[in-house]
Amino acid sequence: MTVGALSATLPVGYTTVYVDGAPYYYYGGAYYVPDNDQYRVVAPPLGATASYLPSGAKSVVIDGVTYYELNGTWYRRFFDSSGQVIYQVVQSPLG
Repeated sequence: MTVGALSATLPVGYTTVYVDGAPYYYYGGAYYVPDNDQYRVVAPPLGATASYLPSGAKSVVIDGVTYYELNGTWYRRFFDSSGQVIYQVVQSPLG
């Protein structure tokens, strides 16, 4: 979905992630926030994590570090406290 788009409901299978204490709803590479009685698609917030990359993300190695990029959003792979792979939205490594 396009940033700014509104939806009456969240997609089936969404997950909830918290960034700085605020809830975001994630599904298929899109992040949603409540907007009155609907949900608005927003740009991926820095620090957000997901258990999978959005479809179409491409790996890019910069200075020996592997990043994943899709539509100007950059991700890095990390492990959570239970050892599961997560992908975190990070600043662009290109400056």
